[in-house]
Amino acid sequence: MGFTLRIINAPHAAAKWNGNFAENSFNYTPTADSGWLNIEQAWDYPSDPRGVTTLRVWVIDFQNNTLIDTRNLGPVDEGGEYEFNCVTKELEGVTVEPPPVVTLPFLDLIVGWLVSVSDFFYEAYLEVNSWVWPFRGLAFPLHLIYRAFFYVAHYFGVFAEYMVMVATRIVQIFSLEQITAYLQNVIDAAFNAWDWISNAFGNVWNIIDDWWTAATLTVQGWIEIATEGFTNLKVLWDEFWVITWPRWTATLAALGSQIGDFFTNTLPDLLSYLKLENWWNGKLFAIDGLIGSKIVEWFPFYDNLVEIWNDIVEFFSDPGEFLLSRLADWFLGPEE
Repeated sequence: MGFTLRIINAPHAAAKWNGNFAENSFNYTPTADSGWLNIEQAWDYPSDPRGVTTLRVWVIDFQNNTLIDTRNLGPVDEGGEYEFNCVTKELEGVTVEPPPVVTLPFLDLIVGWLVSVSDFFYEAYLEVNSWVWPFRGLAFPLHLIYRAFFYVAHYFGVFAEYMVMVATRIVQIFSLEQITAYLQNVIDAAFNAWDWISNAFGNVWNIIDDWWTAATLTVQGWIEIATEGFTNLKVLWDEFWVITWPRWTATLAALGSQIGDFFTNTLPDLLSYLKLENWWNGKLFAIDGLIGSKIVEWFPFYDNLVEIWNDIVEFFSDPGEFLLSRLADWFLGPEE
């Protein structure tokens, strides 16, 4: 670490200056030289000055005429900052104050607000993403809004850090009052921007509310489609148990009663009827004569009747055998 040297109160005609130092005043051979500097420039010597006391400042005008040539201005200390006063021709140490801490609270507020909004939409995205379809489809636009605010907050935070760095460098040169006067218009514009941003949540909410209002009918349509099938199923289910099933049970009960009656009454009667075969054979010839005399009178479609006459004769010849053969055909199929 070296030292820093600048000049103050230079003559009006001063154009440039030179600074150098030697290890001692007996053998003055400069060991470090600043070179010619503009009158407003400072010499930042980066090396260790090693307690050098033979320090020289040389100031000249525009015609290279020497205005000031002063030697043995030391001592200088490592890390020191010094000013050569051209009026008093003395080397004055400068108390180095720590750099001011600059904060821009309004930028921090903006970043914090953007992060809060981003977190809000991220929580909404996580909640909606766990819903069932089709409502889970709302998670995608919520995630887009979250990412938008997240990136805005990130880049605005980078911008805020840059602004703090710039502001810190500026206040090292100018006072806060000077900066405020120079940047009053910018500050006013920043506060106006902050007023708008502070209401941005409401603006964004209005945008979302308008979108939701427009999408309400669509969402209601989704709900109707999703519930219509369940409603119809419930109606059919109720109708089945209230109307159809009682009808089925009544029909099955009647059928069961008829089947029971068949096996209880009809079938025994049929079997007992077959026992009348002997009696029937005795009466068959009398019935046949009666049928022969009346059949043409009763049946004008006699020709068609002739085609089935053999079956009729077979029935009246042996009703039991005829019925048994027909029952066998019905249940077992006709013989090949």
